[in-house]
Amino acid sequence: MNKVIFLDIDGVLNSHEYYDRLKAMGFDLFGMSVFTRSLYEFDCKAVQLMSDFADEVGASVVISSSWRINNSVEQIADWFKKCGWGDAPIIGATPYIPNVKRGTEINTWISQNNVDQYVIFDDEVNDFLEGQHLIGTNKDFGLQAHHIDAARVILNKGEQDE
Repeated sequence: MNKVIFLDIDGVLNSHEYYDRLKAMGFDLFGMSVFTRSLYEFDCKAVQLMSDFADEVGASVVISSSWRINNSVEQIADWFKKCGWGDAPIIGATPYIPNVKRGTEINTWISQNNVDQYVIFDDEVNDFLEGQHLIGTNKDFGLQAHHIDAARVILNKGEQDE
């Protein structure tokens, strides 16, 4: 396994700005059933940005989001598909370890798998360990092109070091 993207969902593939746009169009996510609501949880522009990046760099995806606790990887992939990420290269999810930082869960996954290069997309920047390859997004705006540019630098640096 070469390149891995550790992917959070809330604050990365959705944002407060996205929810405000839905609300302005008359969608009340919190008044919907959980199943119906889940179809609108993803900002398809952000999903497409991530899809294009994963394709460009040839990376697999590991779900590190809390969504992995109550949703299967297959269900998450199906939601991505509804946003146009047809065959999302999701290879798993990080383990859920109560009372530890998400960065520790990611390190656990890395220690059990063959990972050459990785990048983490998450909005909870205090949940990580020093030295991890973190791209911190903002929950107000979610994934943006400059985050992809920064991730590209991290993965390209890893290639130059080999």
